[in-house]
Amino acid sequence: MMENTCILAAGLLPQGKLTESVRLREELYQIGLQDKVELVQGWALLQRAEVALMHGESAKAHELLVAADAVEHALGQPDRLWLHGLHAATYIRLENYPAARNSALHTLELARQSMPTSFFVLEGYSGMMSAFLALGDANTGDRTLMKQTKNALRAFAKYATSFPIGQPRLFYWRGRLALRNGHGNKASGIWKAGLL
Repeated sequence: MMENTCILAAGLLPQGKLTESVRLREELYQIGLQDKVELVQGWALLQRAEVALMHGESAKAHELLVAADAVEHALGQPDRLWLHGLHAATYIRLENYPAARNSALHTLELARQSMPTSFFVLEGYSGMMSAFLALGDANTGDRTLMKQTKNALRAFAKYATSFPIGQPRLFYWRGRLALRNGHGNKASGIWKAGLL
């Protein structure tokens, strides 16, 4: 029951059913607390942090992610990737660049350890990409960071191959990287291809 509620809440968000998704996420968290199921608490905290980030509430997202850190030991590999990717995105928004890089690197390492198995971790992969690209924008000469960004893009491409919901973002991130590298026409072509 709890797992189905989690998947339903995650699936409603990309459909634009935010109100219902948020209601289910809150309900899931209360069930996890009541039944003392740390895995369910973790899922609900991650989902709530995801919504907070979408609303530009970085401090709230950070608070929820810190709470999720306390139950990380109960999370599976995809959930930990989701957690650290959301951390990376949150730290970028809070302008804590060293923490953003550490979280993005941790996410990349988790992505390398296995194939993508869960559609609902899109924001974890995306958080990793947003962190690497923002860090690269501020450190254009850092070759190590550029290599890490390209590796992250490959990991994101594996996700998008497994889960088509990631395809639009893959085109976006590829275009962003091309633009940052001074290839405006290539970026425009990538973005146009992503619209087809």
